[in-house]
Amino acid sequence: MINRFISLLLAFTLFIPLSLAQDDEDAPVIYDQGMTFSIYNTNLGWGGSLAYILGESPRQYVISLDLQQIRDTREALTAPFIGDQGKRYVFGKVNNFWNLAPMVGVYYDAIPRGRGNLIKMRVGGKIGPAIGILNPYHIELYKAVPGRPFSPEFVVEPYDPTEHSFGEIVGRANFWSSDFSPTVQLGASAHLNAMVDFSRTEAVIRGIELGVNADIFFKEVPILAEINGIQNRRAFISVSAGLIFGGKW
Repeated sequence: MINRFISLLLAFTLFIPLSLAQDDEDAPVIYDQGMTFSIYNTNLGWGGSLAYILGESPRQYVISLDLQQIRDTREALTAPFIGDQGKRYVFGKVNNFWNLAPMVGVYYDAIPRGRGNLIKMRVGGKIGPAIGILNPYHIELYKAVPGRPFSPEFVVEPYDPTEHSFGEIVGRANFWSSDFSPTVQLGASAHLNAMVDFSRTEAVIRGIELGVNADIFFKEVPILAEINGIQNRRAFISVSAGLIFGGKW
């Protein structure tokens, strides 16, 4: 009797850790952190975002750093006077403009994965300060050299449509030959987006992202020269579509 009791006690003590281990295997894994990277195109230019995700589904918080190119919708490419031998440039453009925005927000699972759903849909928004970075728009110019009528000099200068005539512009300068002399304008950004995740597991994020972005600055952003009745703007609304990749743990 005592031997049977001891055997049952030993078997019970062995069963407890085995059953707990089985429960741990069957228990769902909880993912409460993650990182994502997205690249997208908008009607105003390209952009990208690096984000840290915190919290469990169906509600998660996000901290991100977004960099987005912003062009004026009135920009139009112009062919130089030498035709196809030059590079097209934007007539009247005086600055390139990028918006760097550290943001915080919240996402909700509109369509959770599971119960027959092979995809997951997430919606949400984020807000934060806008750090607008302006850098002069550079062009290549044809400059005649006194005493050398058949040996012109090509120079790179910040574009000023009030000083540079059509007959001396060869085209847009490349990035490496342009000077980097940025100025900053401050404002606020708000982004709303929806993401469809096609991955089959919660540990992986892989999908497409659609969004609407609003970037508003405290004063007009001098992207274009204010000639011919053009007035610069301080608010920019754009729609975006892109790809998002990442993982959770």
